[in-house]
Amino acid sequence: MNIDVWDLVETIRSLSPKFKSFHLSPCICGAPMWVQPCTLCGYYPMMWDDIQYRAATGKDPHEHLRGSVDKERFCKCVENAGGILEFYLRGFYMCVDPQHDKLDAARKKARNMVWPSAERIWDHFTRDDIDSRGHKKKACGNRRCGVSTGIHDGLTFGRGKLDDYGYWSKPCGPCARAWEKEHPEDGPCWPFSPDEDKK
Repeated sequence: MNIDVWDLVETIRSLSPKFKSFHLSPCICGAPMWVQPCTLCGYYPMMWDDIQYRAATGKDPHEHLRGSVDKERFCKCVENAGGILEFYLRGFYMCVDPQHDKLDAARKKARNMVWPSAERIWDHFTRDDIDSRGHKKKACGNRRCGVSTGIHDGLTFGRGKLDDYGYWSKPCGPCARAWEKEHPEDGPCWPFSPDEDKK
């Protein structure tokens, strides 16, 4: 079973309830990570001494780590770990109770899965328009914003309750305008005007 990079986070989450908070976003070092301390650069922003230093100076004591990991090093570390799943499972060993039985069960469940390459994961999760779950960020910034098809045979954007005609109780103008700009071939999207955007 081939796992697409867009489905990576949700697939790993599905392997065990233990992974329900798994996500990916660039660490200060630049690598797509989910746990702190970072397994590559050791970044951990919540040390008491660091908090005091930041409060007293207004400076980040970890600034020297910014951009310290490049794509080549990330890919090499993933290779050395035995693959992307093993690389990310390492983070669970840092927990107070790593629950090795659950990690073994996850490995067994994933044995027939073919994961995206480290290069593909780096390219995807270091993009500015991708959120921590691997999805494209919404123009409005609200992850719950959705899209449907209205009876006017066009797309509708919003959140809340979706009525029988395909229109949302909380319309979203920013997402509708962004879609029109990116996909003009789809025609006008609802809400059609700021007056209809009552979010």
